Amino acid sequence: MRVPARDDSSLIIATRALRTFGYGCTSVLLVGMLENAGISGTRLGAILAVAAAGCVLATIAMGKYADRFGRRTSLLVSACLMGIAGLAFAITRSYPVLLIAAFIGTVSPSTNDNTPFSGIEQAILAQRTPAHQRTAVFTRYNVTAQAAGAVGGLAAAALGALPTSLAGNAAFALYSIIAFATGFLFLRLSAEAEPSADPPAGSPTPVSPPSIDPEAVAAPTPTRLPGPVRRLACLFAVDAFAGGLAVQAILAWWFHHRYGATATDLGLIFFAANLLPAIAQLAAPLIVSRHGLLPAMLVPHLASNVFLACIPLAPDLEDS
Repeated sequence: MRVPARDDSSLIIATRALRTFGYGCTSVLLVGMLENAGISGTRLGAILAVAAAGCVLATIAMGKYADRFGRRTSLLVSACLMGIAGLAFAITRSYPVLLIAAFIGTVSPSTNDNTPFSGIEQAILAQRTPAHQRTAVFTRYNVTAQAAGAVGGLAAAALGALPTSLAGNAAFALYSIIAFATGFLFLRLSAEAEPSADPPAGSPTPVSPPSIDPEAVAAPTPTRLPGPVRRLACLFAVDAFAGGLAVQAILAWWFHHRYGATATDLGLIFFAANLLPAIAQLAAPLIVSRHGLLPAMLVPHLASNVFLACIPLAPDLEDS
């Protein structure tokens, strides 16, 4: 028996929180676990690159076909693939198997959920939420996930008491359990989560257009995105490229080799690093109401990147 439609947003927020908890835990331990198994830096980079490529292709495929085959079905398939990938990383160090698992299983090197799940989830939230509540709902969606990612870092810190390989195995076994748990929650989404011909909640009632003489209609022209949307997409692309150079898994590897940070140290570092943005995002609705969407997005992002650029200037852990 499925839950009422009004609970769909809560289910979506819960699934993302669970998923991001898993990402927060595994991304701290991923590179150290594989490096301890004798996988070289070049091959580690290839695994992360293949994982990113798999997420991009799966996101494109979901954007094109999820509404045709069903959003709940698409989310369930993605959750099952995520669970299979977690099992693969937990039980084997075969490089070809890991490459395949990274490609199909949305293995994220950070808590940023740039996966096939997010596009479908956001479409459901936008469809089921009145326009005047969307900023608050999407803030809750992001803040809950960010906080869960921080707790995932804390879980990695606890697992850091175990030997590196065993800690990684335990983290990915937990990751797999989480994936199948999200699949169960996706099954509980209501039928109203699927695409609807009706206008989104809170949208104005459409007005019937006036009759048009077919002979006066010019040949159709290709639909083009508005200029501001294209510029914003280019900005996101540049930001994503830069972010790909400093994902959590890479930073964890760098902190270990540059500062000698242990797995417990890394878990605590990324617990704080993910918790602070979660708290900061609580101010988003207030900033939006006073200054608009773009300042709320760009100003905090600029500040965070300035702080990120200052990390190489930080003292050693023993001196801090």
